Amino acid sequence: MNKVLKRLLIIVIIGLMILGSGFYIWTLIGYSPMSSALDDMISNSEVKVLSGKNIVFFPTGEVKPVGIIFYPGGKVAPEAYAPMLMKLAKNGYEVIEVKMPMNLAVFDMNAASKILKDRTDKDWIIAGHSLGGAMAASYVKHYPSSRLKGLLLWASYPSGEKYSLRDAQIPVASIYGSKDMGIDKLLENKVFLPENTKYYEVEGGNHAQFGDYGPQKGDSIPDIDRDTQQELILKSSLEFLNQITE
Repeated sequence: MNKVLKRLLIIVIIGLMILGSGFYIWTLIGYSPMSSALDDMISNSEVKVLSGKNIVFFPTGEVKPVGIIFYPGGKVAPEAYAPMLMKLAKNGYEVIEVKMPMNLAVFDMNAASKILKDRTDKDWIIAGHSLGGAMAASYVKHYPSSRLKGLLLWASYPSGEKYSLRDAQIPVASIYGSKDMGIDKLLENKVFLPENTKYYEVEGGNHAQFGDYGPQKGDSIPDIDRDTQQELILKSSLEFLNQITE
């Protein structure tokens, strides 16, 4: 190898190292849970919370025959969704929230497969927020299963024709805020969802208030507070979920 090729190789290696380091640093600059979220990471009389490889919210009373697998949003700490997932569990749904590598669901889209394999005692609904919802939709597209009984999208959508669920034989619900930062793209991509998809628009709601992690860069200022938005999200989610499980 001559000197020119050696120098080029060294330059390429250094460039890749810089890019890799930059990407890693970018993944570390994410969204942490608010104190309100951490309060719901503690077990109570209605829900037992277990945090290990994943986070499990398990009702202590009557449990629905179908559970929920939840994929969190991109660069958002999974604990930030504890308040919403705790509320679902209080309504009888066991929820398994997947802890994604570097908080990016794109790195473990197939996480639901292990849960389906390990937990054969019940069927499941797969759900997700933002990037997590897009990856949940991709999972349904590429790994259809008779044990997946529904897809619940929070402020998310299939990202293109390659991931289209237009012909999917599975109940789908899409819940989004009217002031979501990605509202135009979300409405545009409705064409990739089944015709019988149930849509729920939260008037005045934005993107970030699906979780408890504070304002999100690029998001709109909501017209309603977080508690109000999450109550409306919960109501719509339960309407969809209960139609499947009852």
